[in-house]
Amino acid sequence: MLLLVSALVIDAAALRSLAAARGAVTMQASASVAVPVPPPPVSAAAGSSTSAVDALTARLNEQYQREAVIDFGKSQFVGVSGRLSAFTAAYVRVRQKWNEEGDAEAGDAEAGGSRGDALRAEIAALGPVAVKVGQTLSQRPDILPKDVCEALKTLQTGNTPFADADAWRVIADETGWDGPIAPGLAPPGCARPDGAPLFAKLSASPIAAASLGQVYRGTLADGGAEVAVKVQRPSARRQILLDAAAIYAVCALTERAGLVGDIDLLKILDLVFSEVVRELDFTNEATNAAAFERSLAHLGYATVPQVVPGLVTDKWIVTEWVYGRHLDQLDKEEALRYSAMSVEAVTAGLVCTGLVHADPHEGNIMLADDGRIVFLDFGLMSTVPDAMMDAFALGIQAVINSDWPGLTQAFIRTGFVETPIKWRPEAGAPFVVQEEWEENLTEKLTAELKERMEAEPTGLSQFGALSTVLFAMGKRWQMRTPPYIILLIRTFLTLEGVVGQIDEKFNVYTAALPWAIQRALSPSTDESAAALRSNLLDGNNELRWEKLVDLASKGAEAAPAAEAEAAAAEEEEPPAAEPAAAAAPAGTVPGTQSPLQSAQTVLASTDGAELRRIARDVDSTELLLQLASPAARKARRLAVAALAAAIAAPPAEAAVAWPTSSESAALDRRSSGRMAKVTSLLVRSHLQRQLAAGWRGAAALCALAWIVARVGVAAVAKSVFDTLGAQLRRLPRVRRLRG
Repeated sequence: MLLLVSALVIDAAALRSLAAARGAVTMQASASVAVPVPPPPVSAAAGSSTSAVDALTARLNEQYQREAVIDFGKSQFVGVSGRLSAFTAAYVRVRQKWNEEGDAEAGDAEAGGSRGDALRAEIAALGPVAVKVGQTLSQRPDILPKDVCEALKTLQTGNTPFADADAWRVIADETGWDGPIAPGLAPPGCARPDGAPLFAKLSASPIAAASLGQVYRGTLADGGAEVAVKVQRPSARRQILLDAAAIYAVCALTERAGLVGDIDLLKILDLVFSEVVRELDFTNEATNAAAFERSLAHLGYATVPQVVPGLVTDKWIVTEWVYGRHLDQLDKEEALRYSAMSVEAVTAGLVCTGLVHADPHEGNIMLADDGRIVFLDFGLMSTVPDAMMDAFALGIQAVINSDWPGLTQAFIRTGFVETPIKWRPEAGAPFVVQEEWEENLTEKLTAELKERMEAEPTGLSQFGALSTVLFAMGKRWQMRTPPYIILLIRTFLTLEGVVGQIDEKFNVYTAALPWAIQRALSPSTDESAAALRSNLLDGNNELRWEKLVDLASKGAEAAPAAEAEAAAAEEEEPPAAEPAAAAAPAGTVPGTQSPLQSAQTVLASTDGAELRRIARDVDSTELLLQLASPAARKARRLAVAALAAAIAAPPAEAAVAWPTSSESAALDRRSSGRMAKVTSLLVRSHLQRQLAAGWRGAAALCALAWIVARVGVAAVAKSVFDTLGAQLRRLPRVRRLRG
């Protein structure tokens, strides 16, 4: 099974060069979608071992035990052997098909479609574990050719369904309902086929089918509300347990043969399969959905469908119907907003709330008719400890700021890089530690990390590039992938694949920056709090403003290039048929907060105690005197540029405001009130400090007045000249258009 996935991924690098060109429908779509024809219903004999499998699944859901899965595999030797044979045969057939088409001309859509369709059909036939792998690969055109990814996307919501009669039987068994499920839809052996139906209406076939179940569109009998009815595949539990037992056996042999180095594959598999087993219990999904909704409450633009009370068990779940569209149904502007909101929401979970949706492919995210994004399917979730949230926030900021020593420290804190650091002087040589080598290994690791990240075309914008760098460095440096990070890696590779379809230049790190800043400014550990204080203040409580100016200037360096690009675009004739395609420049989608607003949010929050202490303790007298000195000319120029840009900014009506909720609006009002109080207290405190500082305090106040006047006047003048210059640049274009 692992050989199949690994071989296909390895072969993809060679196969993608044969194609010049490199959908998905929704679990809850606004219209029914075509799905493959289901197989015949499961017979009673075929389901004779269901109770034993259900009992084992329930036990593993409470406490996962690898030994119990292995024992199940031993008792099902024929079944496990059959699964291994099925995966091997599938690999042989797919490899043969791809080889047959290997000499197809680049861009041959028919050949590409056939290749992808063959892989998709084999994966669908192999069951839930393979389908989940296929869903992840469908979002990675950097791993598989694009035409194959497009074919695999149907696994998200257009997987091969099981028989509808089996679905009616599952619903009847789970609810104890002895009548029809809906008018004209009675389960096999229905005791009261003419009785009252459970639903007023239910689609006769699934509107979508995925790895673990399929979804029907229905109407409740009491009230007429439209709902989505998700039913678990009858074969899913047994197949997953057999696949787990088979993979454990293969990995145990691989580890004994020493083919994976120091990686603890079995521990990683424990995490993966424990989460998959939890996903088999739909009551966990209902619990996760409620927790995820609470974690998103502060955002306002993201939500989840509500679970219908009383209509959920471990094998079926009913939720409200979501009226909206998926990614392939959106225009460019909507798709950019969808991408930015999705990245912000997932990143907020990674570094702020600690609860992350672990399967954010495009089939699990919708843009609702009210403008919000709606997450679906909460079987797989990741929880992130406080210390790891701090480390991830550090890593995001380090990549954006090209702070390679900081990125090295983030890798150490997350467990990717072990301490003491170990390195191979040459391939195949044993590892050495610092005491055994003359060079500083931390500095050596940082230097190589910098070189590789800067060599990657998307090293500073895409997580996938970072993964590539770490994989390459792992051949010489001792690196581990901690088990708890496996699902998080899958999450962000999947999400990056989704947004990459809309804008190849979309910078995931930049979109995540406001939340990373919030986390960094609200440390949860003493170590993080000490690091924050030392980054902002020196031993004399003087603000390290030069460092802050350097960070700000890095962001400002991109402005001239962006202005030149915009000016060049204005010189070109506008395309006639694509009015919405240029709604926003590539990679630049405004989010809900700027980095400065993130700092203000923390300052006014209950988590901002350390930041408020730093703001109180800073030596404001010395700060004001320094900002008025010649050494601070760069800082004043940055302030002038920022204020001038704000003055000259065009009206904001062109941008579509992100939606919000009443709860989020109430939180914002409370935050604004707290911010006003905090600001008032800090201003009074520092004003009193200047009055008590004698002549130095008076000089500091004069310096403040001088800085405000100088920056203000310069900003107004700059905004006027910049506006006139922009109008003069447009004159040749206007004359050309008139001519």
